[in-house]
Amino acid sequence: MAYFYVECWPYFLLNLFSIRGKEMEVFYKENRPVLQVGNNYLVSIKNFFYPSNVPLAPEEIRVGTEFNQKYVCENKVFWQDDFFLEFLSFSPDQKFVLTKKGYSLAIITLSDKGYAGLREDLSGPEVENMVAKELSLVWKKRYVLPDNVSSLKYLFIHLVEFLGVDLIITTGGTGVYPRDITADVTLCVVEKRLAGFEQAMLAAGLAKTPHAAISRAVCGLSKKTLILNLPGSVKAVCENLSPVLPALKHCLDKLNGDPTDCQT
Repeated sequence: MAYFYVECWPYFLLNLFSIRGKEMEVFYKENRPVLQVGNNYLVSIKNFFYPSNVPLAPEEIRVGTEFNQKYVCENKVFWQDDFFLEFLSFSPDQKFVLTKKGYSLAIITLSDKGYAGLREDLSGPEVENMVAKELSLVWKKRYVLPDNVSSLKYLFIHLVEFLGVDLIITTGGTGVYPRDITADVTLCVVEKRLAGFEQAMLAAGLAKTPHAAISRAVCGLSKKTLILNLPGSVKAVCENLSPVLPALKHCLDKLNGDPTDCQT
């Protein structure tokens, strides 16, 4: 069965709704049958309704959302003029309680050689291991892209605007080599820069090598997503990510409207 992902729509902009730590009740009515594609299940968004009988909107579900604490939304798909939620397993029920207790993480490695299969991506797994020790991850995915402006920009928009990923971390492409484009593309999508994150990472790098001074890494916010640029080597990833790890959870919670007072 042919269906395509909405990264084909680079300017599809959505006002994302976060439900982390909260519960939202919806009812289920099978207006369209559940589709099985391979081992996954596609469920039309038209099958879900609020108690007031108002249909659920696609932008109100972010990847990592749990349905009755049993089924996790792994992806969102646009196919045949309809939006579908993708699950690894799914069984219809009369009512679903939606929760999002953890965080979603996308890791993007920028490497021409890695994309061509000429170099193993070691930085991506290291980022995942480090973040998993700090955050409870309910969804995670790694990507390897060439150093290409359009590819990175479209993936950013897909992850931020459509999937509603909480945290995106890139590795590679932060220097001054002619094909280092990560920082430039990130600046196109972030709406607020986080100078404190950038300064903490730069200070950590300079403590190890004066070459860190040429880093152009950007940290910032795009909608409800935190984006961090890291260098490409595993060693530099560890050095730059370590000082900001303790602030990730607080930053993401505040970004999604956590009203509690800040703790020192």
